[in-house]
Amino acid sequence: SFQFANMARLSSGSDASASSAECGSAEPAAKRARLSDPSSSDDLAHLLRCCSSPSGPAFQAVLKAKDELAAAQLERRPDLVEAMVAMASLPAFPSSRAGSHFLAFLMSLSPAVADRLIDAVRQFVLRSRRKNVLRGYGKVLVLAWKSCSGECRMRVERGMQDMMQRAIVSPPQLARSVRLVLEELHERREPEMEDLVTALYRP
Repeated sequence: SFQFANMARLSSGSDASASSAECGSAEPAAKRARLSDPSSSDDLAHLLRCCSSPSGPAFQAVLKAKDELAAAQLERRPDLVEAMVAMASLPAFPSSRAGSHFLAFLMSLSPAVADRLIDAVRQFVLRSRRKNVLRGYGKVLVLAWKSCSGECRMRVERGMQDMMQRAIVSPPQLARSVRLVLEELHERREPEMEDLVTALYRP
């Protein structure tokens, strides 16, 4: 289960959004990014680090390179994974439709990435009470569960179940934040989601 008191600190939002001077023009970098060529894959990591908003040019460039990102050998590219985690830690992404769908896509890339992004969710729960963002992270988890399969889906389910446990046993203020994350899961009326909630609440 999640150990809220012993979590490593994730990159702050200020770390994730590089200065405009550092980021420069996003579109030329996107055109150069080809993950089959390790020398050019640095461009995509750079773009991810430059993403500060789902409406920004860097994010739009990253969207155009989703296929390349999905093809990356992420176990060999810790810089890409760290850039994903930094993006997931920015409130602008889970609180927007485009951002939440993209974070769900990232969770589907590998079990290790899913774990790291779920870590980002729990980190936010610890440090913030922003209702729209907490609910947004809940939507990310639901979207990820629907898009994932195999071990990735199991990791997302594990994260959901631990949130359920923490909503029961945590101190009141933290429990309220966790329940906001779970609202999206609880309010879904699709049979598959109702079955999932029932299964996850079992001992």
